Amino acid sequence: TPPQNENYHSKKNDNDPNKFGEYTLNPDTKDLDWETIPEIKIKTVKLPDTLNNKDISEIAEYIKTQYPSYKLPGIEYWKYIIENPSKAPQSIKDGNYHFFFGSLFRGSGGGWCVPYSYWRGSSFGRGGRWLGGGWSSGYRVVLLEI
Repeated sequence: TPPQNENYHSKKNDNDPNKFGEYTLNPDTKDLDWETIPEIKIKTVKLPDTLNNKDISEIAEYIKTQYPSYKLPGIEYWKYIIENPSKAPQSIKDGNYHFFFGSLFRGSGGGWCVPYSYWRGSSFGRGGRWLGGGWSSGYRVVLLEI
């Protein structure tokens, strides 16, 4: 599902525990060979502090409007850096939580979540933040410059 076509506000209220594990992929990034993408093309963005405590669904809508010329990596890049930590850009190893808005997945409660990772010194931790959860100053957005 292209992120620009997602209705994050409606997905925030779409909870179905029977659909645990369902996920979306961004068709713009799902088949990229991440080995060939120069590190300089991967951007991490700190959003304005005025967005702190806003729902993640609102952040997703903000990203769609503020960064239309960037691609949004999703689960495929999240998985790549977790499996290949030495190939992850240093900007993703800064101690913050990095969100991959190109994908959503349903957590065990059935709600839609955005995948994130965080550096633990020698490997990445990973998780997902529910679309109704709040944004924080320690969060970053991962973008792909085209």
